[in-house]
Amino acid sequence: MERIPTINLVALLHLWFVAAFMGVYACEAVMELYAWFRPQDAEAQRMTARYHYWIDTVVEIPTLLAVAATGIWMAFLVEKLTTMHWVLIACVAAMVPGALACIFTVRKRRRLVHSDAPAADLRVRSRRIIGGTALFVNPFLLAVLLLGSWLAWHRVLDSIY
Repeated sequence: MERIPTINLVALLHLWFVAAFMGVYACEAVMELYAWFRPQDAEAQRMTARYHYWIDTVVEIPTLLAVAATGIWMAFLVEKLTTMHWVLIACVAAMVPGALACIFTVRKRRRLVHSDAPAADLRVRSRRIIGGTALFVNPFLLAVLLLGSWLAWHRVLDSIY
């Protein structure tokens, strides 16, 4: 019986973490849009701030670290990094500042909840989160998903079947 190449196992693990991250990301987007469309509902603003903070802390950040670790691991296992790999790595690098800004804004917004700040202040932070991710994260995330899917199909799945 033939052994499964290590890169295939790492790639599968990476794809699981990517899928988990995308589920969390979609959940956060729904929460943020819920608060966005209910601007006068102070409790919706506070709930979104609290839940987004905890989802970031408990699920999203550890999942992102796992995605990064398995992605770096795969980069070292690949025989030769192609131009497509380097474009994908560049898109990930371009996405990092926007993602970090989102995480810091989520943390600042949660502090506002505990200081009993008015809902208007929470809405301003929410707009920054939604606008920042729409402009500085989502385009690169889409590119990363498309390039990653192409590489997964042509590099990993072709070698299995």
